[in-house]
Amino acid sequence: LLKAALIDSRPLLAAALFVEFDADGSGEVSRDEFVAHVWMLLRASEEQRQTFAFAKLDVNRSGALERSDLVASMRRQLSIARTLSPLLVQLQLRRHTLTAAEQRQLGETAVAAAHETIDAMHSQVEPTVDELLASMQTGADGAVTL
Repeated sequence: LLKAALIDSRPLLAAALFVEFDADGSGEVSRDEFVAHVWMLLRASEEQRQTFAFAKLDVNRSGALERSDLVASMRRQLSIARTLSPLLVQLQLRRHTLTAAEQRQLGETAVAAAHETIDAMHSQVEPTVDELLASMQTGADGAVTL
């Protein structure tokens, strides 16, 4: 009974993986992108995974995480959220007994509201990164803490 009330998140997770695997943002996952990500998920060592994660955040490839990298990474996450929001709305609407017209109307309204909220969040990225950086402390060993 409880299981029926939950959203089947598999399509959302598949869409999120697609967006993440599409490393160059082309809208397509090339064979090389797919192989690299699957290998990273299944075969890479812990150190290789850490290097891969760092490289995802080091947008300008300077070898250091800089303010511009964090801003770009946050904006990328907002872009992913914007891309996935129509699917999430669709999954939510399927949980309710609605006519096709009601689903379409509510869906359009909900997606527009989600996009408006996400778009407004873009103006908060830089202040958020600045606050994060201001709250960080570096220990004698070079470790960063909040």
